[in-house]
Amino acid sequence: MISENSSCKTWREYEEAVYEECERVFHFKGAEIIKNTQIVGHISGSKRQIDVLVKLHQRDDTICSIVVECKQYAKKIDIKTIDSFIGFLKDVEAQRGILVSDKGFTKGAIARAHKGEDDIEVDILNLGELKQFQAYGAIVYSGENALAIAPPFGWIIDGQQRGFAPAVFYRRGITFAEATEKEKEWMYLQFWAKKSIKDTLENLITTQNKSLKAMDNRAVIRLSEVDGLKVREAYLPSYPVPEVTVFREYDRFIAFIVLFCPDSFVKRDVRKIIDAFLDAIPIIVKKGKENQFE
Repeated sequence: MISENSSCKTWREYEEAVYEECERVFHFKGAEIIKNTQIVGHISGSKRQIDVLVKLHQRDDTICSIVVECKQYAKKIDIKTIDSFIGFLKDVEAQRGILVSDKGFTKGAIARAHKGEDDIEVDILNLGELKQFQAYGAIVYSGENALAIAPPFGWIIDGQQRGFAPAVFYRRGITFAEATEKEKEWMYLQFWAKKSIKDTLENLITTQNKSLKAMDNRAVIRLSEVDGLKVREAYLPSYPVPEVTVFREYDRFIAFIVLFCPDSFVKRDVRKIIDAFLDAIPIIVKKGKENQFE
């Protein structure tokens, strides 16, 4: 384990520290974590060296490959390095990549990394952030209902009380204001308690659809199902970006995550929500002197 302020003297120490953190982060997901391996690139045909390769076994029996690369440069990483890394990920057919640097990243590099490319996702961290990266997540609750949920890849859970939701999600490395006003890519989690037999998922969606139409009668609403979860896409001319909601029904409540993002990111971000929901654990909150979770 490395401390947030530790400084590795040699490249080997730095690489080993990153590997140890990857073991800590991904071990509980049952991942296979390989250090200093090589893969023949399907584009280049050459052997490509990988600092740390994480193989995550998915629910559909496929494997998601995460390439973790260590950079110990004398200055901040720039856009060219990010472009090169994305090309590297394509060559080794990895779906996700994490670039770790002890000197940080330029603003342009951060923007380029988080835009990703096609189905490739990139996250950028320093050693201290890697220590906190995708930990076990947070327990988000409203009243007696709660979910233990992990943040989507490259995102954080912000539990600061804002009045409209118990938690919001947005990309790591930016503020909530930047996510909502500049990037226009963020999401929030909300609960709907089941208090009677009429409190069904179908009735909730119907009620919300009526509200959307009342706000803008030009709204175009599409409902679909992905991996057993209901997904609603709402396109309102008065909204700067689409509003997409993913619903999951539990015994005592319905949880839903509302996403706002550019149309080109909808497919990718909905997948993030579904993965987070399928791994989430419902919890009952017992009220007392201190909240207790079961």
